[in-house]
Amino acid sequence: SDYVRNLYPSIDNTYNLGSPSLRWANLYVTGLNIVGATSLAVSIYNNSTALIATDSMVICDNPTAMTINLPVSTGSGRTIEIKNIGAGVVTVIGMWADVIDGALTQLLYQWEAITIIDYAATKWVIY
Repeated sequence: SDYVRNLYPSIDNTYNLGSPSLRWANLYVTGLNIVGATSLAVSIYNNSTALIATDSMVICDNPTAMTINLPVSTGSGRTIEIKNIGAGVVTVIGMWADVIDGALTQLLYQWEAITIIDYAATKWVIY
């Protein structure tokens, strides 16, 4: 059934909405105002790899060249941040015909970073 009232906890800063094992699938809001700290899992890669569904903050640390393969772009709005802290060049490449700002690859030299968004099928955009 629909809930047509405001929802407030009885005690400030005490209760959670969901749990680590019982999570909400989606949250639909007009605007989102998060007060307090948020965190994302950081994935650290030392070798070439294909990113997985849980990768959103990626650190590359390799003294030689490596490749990061992006997942297939579908227009999901997914954002991925990639930072190269290693001495080797990181080549970021899309799957099959996917492009990143119109190019098949993007190069990240040491200390460079890129934020990309899956904005349409076969298209990633640099933000």
